[in-house]
Amino acid sequence: MKNKNNDQFSGDLLKRKFRVKLVRDILLVFFAALFLMGGLLWFRGNAVQKTYVQMKLKDVVENKRLTLSNDLNNLNSYAQMLKMWGKEGFFRISDVKGMVSLLGPVMDAVPLIRAFKFADDGGGFFMIRNSPDGYSVAILKGGGDGVIELQEWSKEFKFKNIAPEMSREKEVLKEPLWYRKASESFGEAVWNKPYVPAYGKEMVSTLSVAFHKPESNSAIMVAAVDVQIGDFFRQIESIKIGGVDSFLFDGKKYLFSASSLKEKAENKFDIVDITNQQNLAVDYEALAANKWISSGRPSDSISFEFSGEKYWASLSYVSSGKLDMLIGIVAPDPDLFDLAAGRGVGFVLIAWSIVLASIFLFLMIAYKYSHQIKDLASILDSGQLKDDDILRIISKGEGADLEFKSTMRMNLHTGKPGKEIEIAWLKTVVAFLNTEGGIILLGVDDGGNILGLDADVFENDDKCCLHFKNLIHQHIGIEHVPNIRFNLYRTQYGNVGMVTCEPSKNPVFLNNKNEEAFYIRSGPSTVQLPIRQALEYLKQRKG
Repeated sequence: MKNKNNDQFSGDLLKRKFRVKLVRDILLVFFAALFLMGGLLWFRGNAVQKTYVQMKLKDVVENKRLTLSNDLNNLNSYAQMLKMWGKEGFFRISDVKGMVSLLGPVMDAVPLIRAFKFADDGGGFFMIRNSPDGYSVAILKGGGDGVIELQEWSKEFKFKNIAPEMSREKEVLKEPLWYRKASESFGEAVWNKPYVPAYGKEMVSTLSVAFHKPESNSAIMVAAVDVQIGDFFRQIESIKIGGVDSFLFDGKKYLFSASSLKEKAENKFDIVDITNQQNLAVDYEALAANKWISSGRPSDSISFEFSGEKYWASLSYVSSGKLDMLIGIVAPDPDLFDLAAGRGVGFVLIAWSIVLASIFLFLMIAYKYSHQIKDLASILDSGQLKDDDILRIISKGEGADLEFKSTMRMNLHTGKPGKEIEIAWLKTVVAFLNTEGGIILLGVDDGGNILGLDADVFENDDKCCLHFKNLIHQHIGIEHVPNIRFNLYRTQYGNVGMVTCEPSKNPVFLNNKNEEAFYIRSGPSTVQLPIRQALEYLKQRKG
């Protein structure tokens, strides 16, 4: 018979040895890493500084890219909302007050939008933009004499007066491109190249989308949004670092630049042709874009010579709809190395601090929670939650942030895959993204019983994950993928798919059969909001 006390003693001894070896090995790794980092930083000071400069440039340009990308994504969401409203008959060019009361608050809530414009294939035209005391409205009803009536409205949506008339040619025919491009890409939100509109002096770019009027499947209306390029500059210039200058580039020929301090102060900019050799001789931003193209459009930072001085530049694409634009930053070598000066010593001190803090924390954890290390390692090795963890989540029951679905695609009543099954849980994904986030468990019925995903008949786990990914791209959009995670967990009862949704800052729509719908979570239910309620919900959420 075995001696239980000896067994217990042996077990305790092994545990103590395990803890001692683990602490010893971790300490050796930390000290080895510490001396390697210190030696690298001290003996490769200049190379490390250059690496830091390149990393810093990429970090700055990425921050600026994300800032502009978020703005563009928000504008695309508003364009899709305009299309939804138009298809439901909310836009009547003849109903000026209705248009003002609907669009005015949106412009007030979104400063980037400088004007809304509408035109139809019957010759109708409507435009609204902010004015110092309210809204300026330009309207031309179809079949008129070619004269636009300019009206002034108050912020309370009350008519004030009629301004002097303006010819149709000056206001409408000068800007046909946004209408034509939207008509050619029917249903898609498309951007136009920057231009100076008839109503102002600052250059704008127009985002437009075409749709059928609700009373006819052939009559076309185009809704458009004007955004000032200067506003984009104000956004990206809000992220500053040393002597770094920013510019926008169309990726081919034209660069939008505000190089001088006076131009930046007045939010003005120049349009520079980078293929013009004279421009390359006097403008280092134009030369940076030219060198970037001639270098094969690299993702890394580039260096070049200008007026006997070394410069660094980094460019990054910002793609939204059919607008392909790049953000670029450029700075002289001395300015960047001033920023990097002394970083070698600083890095060493930081490395020491991090390593010592890590050792201290590890010792505390090893001392206080050593009995949990083995279990933790087992969980990390398997990459899965335990059955008890899954059951603990299920035990909460369905609610505002948790929903169960029996399958991913199989209709259990018909025994065949059904699109309605996929759309059902995709609605919940959209609702979670538009509300406070949540979790969907696939393979669990309404009663909390684990059925598994065998009924979906996927060849393997990779096929299941790929199918999930394709559904998200098709019905929700690739831009929302960072807010959605999908994991498969094997339990003794069957496979469970966990869809984790984080709340999105931007409106999310479900695209099904070329129709877009807006959903939110209300308690344990997924609710579709009509257009007016969706607008009110978004305004309240933004506020």
